[in-house]
Amino acid sequence: MSSFAEATAAVTGADARTVRRDAERGEKVIPEVMDMIRSTKLDTGTYLDKIKKLSPPLTWRARGIS
Repeated sequence: MSSFAEATAAVTGADARTVRRDAERGEKVIPEVMDMIRSTKLDTGTYLDKIKKLSPPLTWRARGIS
């Protein structure tokens, strides 16, 4: 049985590791932050990897919640 990443990789032609990395970014970076950086120069995998490592209070601060 293939994993989600392997099945998605087979369909899309992407590497399974890429699928897992993108899925992790989607799980850990809150939608409001994704919306804020979408279509900006910060909309990169490297930047998303840095954001996903932030603790929740820092993530909340990034979206303007105290």
